[in-house]
Amino acid sequence: MFWNFFIGIIAISSSWYNEHAYFLYSFQLLSIISLFQTMRLVVQAVIDRGNQFFATAGLLFVMVWFFSSLAFYYLRSYYVVPEIEDNLCASYVKCLFTYLNEGLFFGGLDNNTIVVDYANQHYASRFFFDWIFFFFINLVLLNVVNAIIVDTFQTYREQQSKRNFSEKNICYICSLSKSRFEINGLDFHKHVTQEHKLENYIYFLIGIRSEDEHKLNSLQYKILKEMTKIQFFPIKRGMIFDEK
Repeated sequence: MFWNFFIGIIAISSSWYNEHAYFLYSFQLLSIISLFQTMRLVVQAVIDRGNQFFATAGLLFVMVWFFSSLAFYYLRSYYVVPEIEDNLCASYVKCLFTYLNEGLFFGGLDNNTIVVDYANQHYASRFFFDWIFFFFINLVLLNVVNAIIVDTFQTYREQQSKRNFSEKNICYICSLSKSRFEINGLDFHKHVTQEHKLENYIYFLIGIRSEDEHKLNSLQYKILKEMTKIQFFPIKRGMIFDEK
């Protein structure tokens, strides 16, 4: 909500000087990420693997630079586009940007636009050059990025599944599993909603913290002083088992 308000203020302020600044409102659409857990997991996966993404992007840039250098020094004459009568590798920098732009999309330059005659003595060189580029850049490095995202997303999904399972099958207060109750013929749902209801423990802790220490009994005072510890919680214990 804060970022929506912040972006809205910037958009309103900027629109007073430039009517095209209204596009800033479109950034507020990103707030939809906070509404869906799956979207949050994807964004979190990208953020947490930032170092791996930067390292892969750096390697990708170096490899494209390497291939564009080979294209410029050895295959420059075969990058002429007849329709516009322009050589896409006329200069070193132009060849680099050509491969960064079109090479990543087509796995090499678009052979429908730049054609090397089959009878040309350098046809084999261009053929193997394009295939090696496609293999290392498009099949390997770009898929490494996809693999990082998928692997991280899967890890988060597994963690979330374990968390959901624990919330539904393990008592948050005593850490006893639902199966323990079922074996003893006891109602697990009744236990977590009445006997070990989380809200009751929260209200109790808030109550003794807000109460005057001199009005607390010995047990409450001891819990207040050891609140950061968990000894007073009935870990692996329950009165319902003692009664049974």
